[in-house]
Amino acid sequence: MEKSKNFQMRVSEDWLSQIDDWRRHQDDLPSRAEAIRRLIEQGLKAEAEIKRLQKALKTYEGVMKAKE
Repeated sequence: MEKSKNFQMRVSEDWLSQIDDWRRHQDDLPSRAEAIRRLIEQGLKAEAEIKRLQKALKTYEGVMKAKE
């Protein structure tokens, strides 16, 4: 298992409130730290999926243009 490292950051009360709102909608009510980890992981996965879809769209557009 990879050794974890401590990380701290300053955030606004509004930002924490948004995190807490998200947490309350989860089945297991994660800690703030766990909620932030999950949200970052989701964001990174979503970004990778968007890039994959954009690449697929360009390929599709190229194929469609070649058929014209």
